[in-house]
Amino acid sequence: MNWMLRSWKPATLALLLILASFTAFIQPIQAESTTINLSKNEGPIGTDVAVYGTIETAGGKYQIYWDHVKPWDGRSGLIAEGYAEGNTYATVVTIPPAYRGVHHVIVLDVMAESTAAATFNVKPEIRVEPDRGPAGLKVKVSGHLVNNEVIDIIFLNPATGDYSVVVEDAVAGSDGYFEAWFNVPQVDPGNYTVQAFLDGARPPGTPEAET
Repeated sequence: MNWMLRSWKPATLALLLILASFTAFIQPIQAESTTINLSKNEGPIGTDVAVYGTIETAGGKYQIYWDHVKPWDGRSGLIAEGYAEGNTYATVVTIPPAYRGVHHVIVLDVMAESTAAATFNVKPEIRVEPDRGPAGLKVKVSGHLVNNEVIDIIFLNPATGDYSVVVEDAVAGSDGYFEAWFNVPQVDPGNYTVQAFLDGARPPGTPEAET
């Protein structure tokens, strides 16, 4: 009886070890998910932004879209593509002409048909040259706004809210760039703001850009 007990214990132990090894072997491997990160989450049109993350398909093709998953149409669509190194990808995109506000940058894993998105807050900028001088001075205003839109420029006294329309019907090009000239109105010395509005939208509306 003692001999049988001694023989049974090693056999039972060996069986338990085999079961434990088999259980560990069949544990599922954790798959990569599709993710996206941006090096910046706000800025003006023309900002270069690093886009990086992971996709499910090792070595697979990825595509980066602005706002909508579709071919580029001048306002939204495909802006970059490439192939992942393993499951990771990285590229740099330039923020295209767009309306002020929050937009979406989307990555698509082409084979897995999975997507992830991050947001970018577009804050268009305009410049005035020169930025100081007397009434009557001729100045240039320029910048990048949403493309192919008609723009009005106002000269605003931020203390009182009074303003003059100094440029009407300027047109941003296909790349969003515009420039126009105006003469500084006859106003008292002080600090004033130059604002760009889409045609027909003026105070108290929100300007597309200001300086």
